[in-house]
Amino acid sequence: MGGLVGFNDMVPAFLRGFYMKWMSAAVQAREALHRFDTLTHEALVREFRSLDQQVLEQNRVGLVGMLRDRVQHRLRQPEASAGLPRLRREMAKQRKLSPLRRTLRECDAAIRAIKPCFMMSPLTVAQYLDGSKPTFDLVIFDEASQLPTEDAVGAIVRGQQLVVVGDPKQLPPTNFFAVSSGTVTAPLGDDGAPLYEDGESVLEEFMGAAVPMSRLKWHYRSAHEPGEHPG
Repeated sequence: MGGLVGFNDMVPAFLRGFYMKWMSAAVQAREALHRFDTLTHEALVREFRSLDQQVLEQNRVGLVGMLRDRVQHRLRQPEASAGLPRLRREMAKQRKLSPLRRTLRECDAAIRAIKPCFMMSPLTVAQYLDGSKPTFDLVIFDEASQLPTEDAVGAIVRGQQLVVVGDPKQLPPTNFFAVSSGTVTAPLGDDGAPLYEDGESVLEEFMGAAVPMSRLKWHYRSAHEPGEHPG
């Protein structure tokens, strides 16, 4: 240290000099620290990031190829190949299309070979999918706390297994929108306003049925990017 140091700064100045000397001695005494070079380290980090990105891209391409091969294999199965010509004809039409429910029924194997997963509302499930037998390995209800039980039955019978996901602390199903749209009528209160009713959700039904249940301990909303904070 050089220069003048005020009386009040003597202790901090001494500690700074002491720790700098101690750090220098510690670095010299340890081979890994002594040989460490910042520029080399940063170059290795950049190289790793580049290689890691290449691996991700290669995995993405490989996954697409694997899924494409899997679809082609399923389409070569007898049931799927039998419905594929009709499906192609329907896809090529510009008008006079066959009703979607009929197409889904007659080309079910071909459609499922191409798209094994369907994302549908319970209403569209009842409208378009045949319910004579279970046709899906798994049915998943998300936001089940807002789904009335009677609306869920049609989708349940179309699957062999069921997963019900929801938050019991959210608002239950209500007839507010049905009453507002005029679909159903509700009794009126003394002031003439409709009395809206809350219903039982499929989530509540299953929670009360003593079926196996698990609670999430972590979800993606629990974490946030650096510099971003949940509102």
